[in-house]
Amino acid sequence: LRVPERIKVLVVGDSESEYLFPKLALNPTGADTSYISVDAINSSRSAGQLLTDYDVLLVSGATTLSDEFISRLTSFVESGGGFLFIASNKSDMDFFQESLFHRLVALEFEKQKPSSGFLTISSFDIEHPIFEPFREIGELPEVHFYWNVRARNYSGYRTIASLSSGDPLILESKAGEGKILIITSGSSREESDIATSALFVPLLHRSVQYLSGNIARFEEPETVSTYITRTIEGVPAGSRLTLAHPGGKQEYLEPVYIGSNIAVKIKPLSTPGIYSIFSGDSLVDMFAVNVPFDESDTEKLDKKQIEKEFPLTFIDPESNIDKFILQARFGKELWKTFLWIAFILTVLELALGSIYRKPKE
Repeated sequence: LRVPERIKVLVVGDSESEYLFPKLALNPTGADTSYISVDAINSSRSAGQLLTDYDVLLVSGATTLSDEFISRLTSFVESGGGFLFIASNKSDMDFFQESLFHRLVALEFEKQKPSSGFLTISSFDIEHPIFEPFREIGELPEVHFYWNVRARNYSGYRTIASLSSGDPLILESKAGEGKILIITSGSSREESDIATSALFVPLLHRSVQYLSGNIARFEEPETVSTYITRTIEGVPAGSRLTLAHPGGKQEYLEPVYIGSNIAVKIKPLSTPGIYSIFSGDSLVDMFAVNVPFDESDTEKLDKKQIEKEFPLTFIDPESNIDKFILQARFGKELWKTFLWIAFILTVLELALGSIYRKPKE
């Protein structure tokens, strides 16, 4: 097993509010031990930014970029860097079309006006590496897109996913030694609800891994509440292994030696996220733990199915809810029932007594 190196990502946008969602999706805690390291800068201060220390550049919510930065970006991609461009309704798409993409792989953009309705994802290439986390279930979580840019004359690109309008949602191309991904809709609330969907985080993670060239080394994520076995190469015998949780908690692992390799069996974990294994101070393995896909199934269950699976009681919304809850907590009031029973018995006793009363002599 080859241990993946940390992927360094630079996020560029006009302000933190413009690139906040992608930044949090890639590294929500900002921890240095994360598999993906994220730096972010405002586009107004990008002119002097060097790109040589990064594997992937992500542009989200930038109106324009300086000519100096675009020159560095072009060289960065052609030299093997990855470039992820997320379109925004605040971006000057004519500028990016002429100043950036015509230097890389040409295409044209046509801005769409915001709509009162929405578009959805109609098709996607399930075999593409960025959609591998969803290959098992065979479909993507539903996302609503309220705004997008329409791509034109994009023969140099391959469509990976399309919208219900027929327009491309995700385009892929290659410039020199580097890869390019374009997402034609943004992550702000005015543009889509993708940032709050189950698609956003795995899509960005897999896109960054794919663009950095590490996708072949990244394994399928484990799931919570299951035993996990990891095999590690090149760790000296007698090494002290520790497991670092996403929240910072650490625990020691007991290794099992298999020839020159080490295997560790990890008890079921309850928190999804990126976990790291250290040998002393050296990072030797990282892996993702996800929630089971079936827990994200949003299919609506009917009342009978729910009653069959769970010991629940349904309350009629038209009934007296306060009374129902009090009865559930303290039981039903029976004094009125017993009072009526006593009254009825008294009346019966009087009636029977008058019928069978002996006559006086």
